[in-house]
Amino acid sequence: MLILFVASTCGVGGTLTAIDNLGQIGKSLGYPDLSIETFVSSLVSIWNYLGRAMSGFAAEIFLVKYKFPRTLVLSFILLFSCVGHLLIAFPAPYSIYFASAIIGFCFGAQLPLIFAIISEIFGLKYYSTLYNFGAVSRPVGSYILNVIVAGRLYDKEALKQLEALGLTRKAGDIYKNFREEAKAANSEMASREDDIVSMREREGGANFIASSDAASCNNTTNTSSTIHH
Repeated sequence: MLILFVASTCGVGGTLTAIDNLGQIGKSLGYPDLSIETFVSSLVSIWNYLGRAMSGFAAEIFLVKYKFPRTLVLSFILLFSCVGHLLIAFPAPYSIYFASAIIGFCFGAQLPLIFAIISEIFGLKYYSTLYNFGAVSRPVGSYILNVIVAGRLYDKEALKQLEALGLTRKAGDIYKNFREEAKAANSEMASREDDIVSMREREGGANFIASSDAASCNNTTNTSSTIHH
C-alpha cells in the first residue's frame, strides 16, 4: 500500500501541478487569453472525463483477454503523463494543446485504477480505510509538488527576473491595507450606532420631561378647580 500511495502521490500530484499552472505556462509561452481558456477549461476537462471513463474499461479488457494487470496499466499511464510534462518543458508550436490533453487524460485515468487496484490486491475487508489512503494522495501530492516544489521554484525565478530588471522585493503584509480599511469601517459603524443610541436616549428623556410637565399641569388644574368649588 505504501508503494501504491507514493506512486499515486507522485502521479496525481504531478498532473494536478501541471493543470493548476497551465494558465501561467500559456501566458509565458505567448498564447492568447482565448487559447488559454480553451485548453485549460475545455481540453483538460474533456480528456479528464475520457480518462476516467476509458481507463476502467481498457484495464478490464486487458486483464481478461491478455492477462495484463491493472498495476502495469497504471505504470504505463504514469509514463504517458511524462510525455505531457516534456511537451511543456520543451515547447514546440501548439504543443501546449497536446500537453493539456495528455495530462488531463492521465489525471482522470489514474483515479479509477488506483481504487480498483486497492480492492483487487487487499480485498474489501479494509477497503474503506485503504480507500481514504488512496484519496488522500491527491491533496498530499498537490501540496508537495505544487506548493513546496513548484511554488518555491516559481518564487526563485521571479526574484531572478526582478533582479534582472533592477527591482527589489520588500517583504510586507499585502493584507494590511484591507485590515485597516475594515477596522476603520467597523469603528465608523460603531460610532454611528453610538450616535443613534444617544439620540434615542435624548429623545426619550425629552419625551419623559414633556410628559412629566403635562402631568404636573393637569394636577395643578385639578387642584385649582377643587379650590374654586
